Amino acid sequence: MSYVEQQLLAAVDHPDPTTRERAENRALAWVSHLAGVLTGAITTGTRTPVRDLPTWVTLDVLHGGFASGEAAAGGPLSDDEHDLARDLDLPASRAALNAWHLSDQGRARLGTMLDEGRYVVVHPENAVLLVVTWLVRTGDTDAAVSVLEQVGPFMDQLRFYPVATKHAEPPSDHVFRRSEAVTRAALASRAPNPRVEAQREALTVWAPFADELLALWWPVTDGDAPTVPDHVALVDAAARYRALAIRHTRSTAHTSRTTNLGVLVAATVSAAETGALSRGERSQVTHAVRSMVAKRGLPGSADLIEARELQRKSVEKPSHAAVAQVVAERLDTKATHRGVPDPKALLVPITTPEATPEVPTGAVVPPSVVRTLALAAQATIEELHERGVVPSAEVLAELVPQLVGAQHAATYPDPALGLLMARTYRAFRDRRSLLLTDLSAQVRLGELPWVAAADQYRAVDDATRDAAASALRRIGALYLQWFGGTPLPNPLLVELEALARQAELDVPLVPELAADIFQDTFSRRFGATAALVAEHAGPAYVAYYGLGDDLHDLALHGYDRETFARLCRRRATEAGSGPARWSVSRNGMVIEQAQLLTSHNLASLAALGVPTDPESTARLAFAEVQRLIRSARRPGAAHHLAMSDARAAGLAWRHVVWFTALLPEARALALIDELTTSASDLSPRLTAALADLGAAHTRTTPDAPLLGWSNGPHPLLTLAVDPVRQPTE
Repeated sequence: MSYVEQQLLAAVDHPDPTTRERAENRALAWVSHLAGVLTGAITTGTRTPVRDLPTWVTLDVLHGGFASGEAAAGGPLSDDEHDLARDLDLPASRAALNAWHLSDQGRARLGTMLDEGRYVVVHPENAVLLVVTWLVRTGDTDAAVSVLEQVGPFMDQLRFYPVATKHAEPPSDHVFRRSEAVTRAALASRAPNPRVEAQREALTVWAPFADELLALWWPVTDGDAPTVPDHVALVDAAARYRALAIRHTRSTAHTSRTTNLGVLVAATVSAAETGALSRGERSQVTHAVRSMVAKRGLPGSADLIEARELQRKSVEKPSHAAVAQVVAERLDTKATHRGVPDPKALLVPITTPEATPEVPTGAVVPPSVVRTLALAAQATIEELHERGVVPSAEVLAELVPQLVGAQHAATYPDPALGLLMARTYRAFRDRRSLLLTDLSAQVRLGELPWVAAADQYRAVDDATRDAAASALRRIGALYLQWFGGTPLPNPLLVELEALARQAELDVPLVPELAADIFQDTFSRRFGATAALVAEHAGPAYVAYYGLGDDLHDLALHGYDRETFARLCRRRATEAGSGPARWSVSRNGMVIEQAQLLTSHNLASLAALGVPTDPESTARLAFAEVQRLIRSARRPGAAHHLAMSDARAAGLAWRHVVWFTALLPEARALALIDELTTSASDLSPRLTAALADLGAAHTRTTPDAPLLGWSNGPHPLLTLAVDPVRQPTE
């Protein structure tokens, strides 16, 4: 099922209305994209995919990098815009609000925001009139007019002013995963677990009613000639049942003739209507009553009372969803760009003013709510990792723009402009990447006209360069220390590149390429990065992957991109990629050879001075290899998921090879022996790869090094040690 089909299905069938609405909006956006493609309004693969919208406009980008055709800063007015227009007695239009912010009164409001820092930049365009206000205040009216001339044609479409807020900026070294407002919404929208609530209903509603029916039927079935209860009592019980069935619909045991309660309900309703039961019905009732008595005791007995009390206590605690909704009220719905400095303060039991009919005073906050609040914690990135809030390199990449934005702000001597540019930077990093072809580059921050106008007021000196270099090495070291077995994610690479530019460090970093859109070519920086491998790689890395002659060939050709691409294609063919025709697996194998020749940025990190402990990182990477192999080979794993895990294990193995190769030979061989022992029963192919790695330290290149991509069954998923290539399925 395609992604679009999933959204269409969710828009119709999902039980949660919020999820249905979200899915419907996504599906409509895809309809807009397809209509735009058919009419020529959208051209996929270019930096300006939407006709009449310039490069600097933040687009609404769908899954896979496709433009919907809409601008992210456009669309209907938000609630705060409607409120502002009403308060100012203005037409409810974007043009009117943009124009008002250029008036003396509007610029005064923006100036106050600049001075106090109490505003939110959701999209980069929201900073335009703040920059214009700052430029006018500084006396640079020419630059302000230039910015307005470029954005002027879109005054009626895009929001060029920020969102006002009462909250100050968090400390520059603090980050958070989820804002307080997003966390509040997540808690407030939490729905009860249907199975738990069905059990709660069964024990608090239908179990007591079953006892009522048992008390009604027991006296007339305790003997050899069962009859029926008093007709008035039957009519009352049947009416009570119908009322309960209308109000309580989660549990369905009362509707089934296969349950004791279902039998008594059916008999009660039937006898109330007809005044009698058939012989078969009387037999069923007698069996049901005697079974219930045998299981829990006679009506009113101590055994039955004790059993029901235990059941009541097991479900008397309020639902997690109900508690979550109470805790949500402790959070601020308008704190959209701030985390929670002290989540523990929000975890106290429910107080008397907070109590509801469903959540009594003293109710304890359940673990599921504690975990949700933990994601809103605002602290240093190291503290968040220690708390388990940064579980992956991808999450680290989400947090780093907050740090890089603060570093960016330091290059502006004026604090107000620096804070504005930091927030603009973070909003810019939230832009979703477009699907681009022909090695086109994503839009850069400096291409935004208002950012370019403010750029002349930056002051980059030795102090700011050193600070950027220090931040780069800190972030790079955290990546290797925490996630040394994971390839550098592209979003994190972008942040490291930004810091490298600010530090004026001319060291290339290469992105991870997508195999499904790969066009069999590489940019110049791939060859330049291969030169760093020749300089920084350990000899065993070069020997294990057989890179020596190819690195020498690249050097003779000046590390040019054509030679680099030719070598990658040739090496992929030798690794078993098959004929040079398009396929995802063949593309993946070519890309992996590029990653081997460039170390996929491990050499670049070394050239940038990122500190690391090679042995600790090698151990960390090997643990990731083991985890992925176990996941790939778990019983019942879907084939495509097993292949994905096996491929990731092969890529993580590259990190094991790189860092082991940096160790002294004796220490490296001892580590390899230790790793071999720990993985002896995991995978024959991994054991063979470890033996090959040991041989590489004596400059012996294996016939078939362990790789991530394969053209056919993955060797890590087979029991055979022989790595002979197998045909594609």
